[in-house]
Amino acid sequence: MFGKANSQSRSFCLNGKDNVLFEMCNSFKSTDNVNQIDNNYNYKLDTDFENVFNFLNTNKNIKEADVFILFENLAGKKLTEISKELDINYRLVKRNKARIIKQIKTNVKL
Repeated sequence: MFGKANSQSRSFCLNGKDNVLFEMCNSFKSTDNVNQIDNNYNYKLDTDFENVFNFLNTNKNIKEADVFILFENLAGKKLTEISKELDINYRLVKRNKARIIKQIKTNVKL
């Protein structure tokens, strides 16, 4: 991007015009926005999620439907919507969600 702006800048300078892209690259050249570290970010969330996900992938006793129910509920769907979508009784959906949460709490150290 910087190289393209530089080559375009030469042609713009010949015509007496400034290249805004080139000026922006020069002003932000000293800071690398991609590799900056955010000190307020909680990296423990990533490691906890990875531990939970590894547990869900490695445990053979957990059903895919239970994981689906959990993640759909976490994404914002109500249990009634999930029960209609899966054509399963609401109480069964609620019980399966509680069971998988209990398994995660007992087996994954957070």
